[in-house]
Amino acid sequence: MTIRLLLLAATYCLAGTIALRHFATLYASASPVWPPAGIALAAFMLLGPVAWPAIFVAAFVVNITVTESVLASLTIAAGNTVAGLLGAQLALRWANGARAFERAPSVFRFVGLAAVPSAALSADKVKRSEQAGGCQAKLQVASEGRERNRIRDTCDAHVQTNCKHRCREQDER
Repeated sequence: MTIRLLLLAATYCLAGTIALRHFATLYASASPVWPPAGIALAAFMLLGPVAWPAIFVAAFVVNITVTESVLASLTIAAGNTVAGLLGAQLALRWANGARAFERAPSVFRFVGLAAVPSAALSADKVKRSEQAGGCQAKLQVASEGRERNRIRDTCDAHVQTNCKHRCREQDER
């Protein structure tokens, strides 16, 4: 089982690295084509929840090499892992699990009730973690109060509370 998990992690890393290098445009850790999501979903469907450490570590490695933000990489890795696990659980429950591709109705249930929600969850986590990581990095670079205020104003509403908290911490030092 250990060798399978190592091969799974290596495959995920390779697919993720290729996808980010060739397709990432808006964010360094976001690609419109993300083959590792399918790899994670298949791994969870075939191997079960025991595959989560391989997926998590591989997703972290892929993202830390691109973003250099540990917090953002951990968040993305957790999101990718949970998305794959959730998709597999939904497929097992609603689409006949690993046998989902034996009948046409199961294929449609798999796509609509497992693959699409799983991909949406993963994409949302990546977007939010990139915004949080970007805000944090910009605040570390900013030295003047006006610059901090400008950055605070440009951050996403979800991230804004975190930015204000970090600015207060910097001002207290």
